[in-house]
Amino acid sequence: MRYFVAVDLESHLLAPVQALQNELSRAARLSVVKPANLHFTLMFLGLIDRDTIAVVIDRLRSLTMSERSFQIHIRGVGAFPSLRSPRVVWVGAPELLNLHQKIAALFADMFASEKAVPHLTLARVKHVTNKQSLEDFLTRRALTSVGTMTVETIKLKGSLLNSHGPIYQDISSFQLMGSDDG
Repeated sequence: MRYFVAVDLESHLLAPVQALQNELSRAARLSVVKPANLHFTLMFLGLIDRDTIAVVIDRLRSLTMSERSFQIHIRGVGAFPSLRSPRVVWVGAPELLNLHQKIAALFADMFASEKAVPHLTLARVKHVTNKQSLEDFLTRRALTSVGTMTVETIKLKGSLLNSHGPIYQDISSFQLMGSDDG
C-alpha cells in the first residue's frame, strides 16, 4: 500500500468539481477521479512499513494539536508535469501550501523532499485527442474559482492500485484544533 497525507473535499463542492471534470472530458481521453476519491494531496509518502506508519501517525497527531482549522479557496486549474504536456489535471487551493510545508518539515528526516503543489486531481490524461482543446481548457480555467471549504481534518490515507483504478482507505484522521470536535 502507498501512503499519503490528504484533506477530503467537502460534499457541497462535488457538483462544481464534477462540472469541471465533465468539461475536461470533452477535451481528452482521460480517467476522471471518482467522487468518493476526491481529495487534496498534501504529501505523498510512498511505500512504508508498519513501524514507520506508527511514527507518521504520532507526528501528525502532534502537529494537528497545534494547528487551527482554516478556510481554503479552491481555484486555479493546472497540470503536471506541464500545461503543454499534461498527465494529471488538477485544481489547487493556495492556502494549503503552509500546511504542506509544515508537514514536509515534519517528515524531512524520513522522506525525500518534494517540491509539490497541494492539489486535488481532477483526472489523469490517457490520450490527448485534441491538444488545442485541452490547452484551451487549461488556459480558460487557470483562474477558475470552485468554492470554499473549511479544513478541519487531515488524514493519513492508503492507496491500493487495481485494474479499475486506486482504492483509497483512511488509515487515521486528525482533527485540527479549533474544529467543532477538536
